[in-house]
Amino acid sequence: MYQPGDNLKNIDWKHSVKYNELVTREFFEVQGQPVIMLVNLVGGSAEESDKLAYNIIAAALSLAQDSIPTAIAAYDDEEVVLSTRSLAARELMVRALEVVKEIVQRENTVKSLSPPDVGRLRANLRRLGQAESHSAAVLRELLQIELKSLNLNAQSSPSTAALREAMMKTDRQSTLVVISSQNHDADALAFNLQDMTMKGNTVISV
Repeated sequence: MYQPGDNLKNIDWKHSVKYNELVTREFFEVQGQPVIMLVNLVGGSAEESDKLAYNIIAAALSLAQDSIPTAIAAYDDEEVVLSTRSLAARELMVRALEVVKEIVQRENTVKSLSPPDVGRLRANLRRLGQAESHSAAVLRELLQIELKSLNLNAQSSPSTAALREAMMKTDRQSTLVVISSQNHDADALAFNLQDMTMKGNTVISV
């Protein structure tokens, strides 16, 4: 969100309209930051699984070619499958090939809506907190219940456990490269990644 003193040239008008508040772009120095590859190993179909494998190998190759220290945090719909420290290029490729072998294919029988926009939800809560009407208070209470539900869902997700393990092995802000088909982990990722961005980490979704 815009803070007094921010450069007006960096205002993101598209997101400012979306959130009904001034939003500024923040620029991060990615070079030199450790990278965490956060990988969901569940594909919903053979085609989705193939795409997942391709994205894992392509991301690992790109990071290895630039000699960027990279940790891997991989999970399925039940547990954390792998969590490593930062790896050098050769070991990163070996581990990435191992991770690809762990991809599981499970048809997603549960139909769900698009992942929640957690940033917008929090922005609405801030705005409603400034209103004094009874209806605003009731709406704010409902949105707080939704945010709490998302938080509880995220805490029980394997993606959260994988991310937590990986973050414990780095001692500073990281660049998160997220590789997921957005199935069982969609809501948890939406909550966690917005939280990670607010803490100054860079998030790249593949």
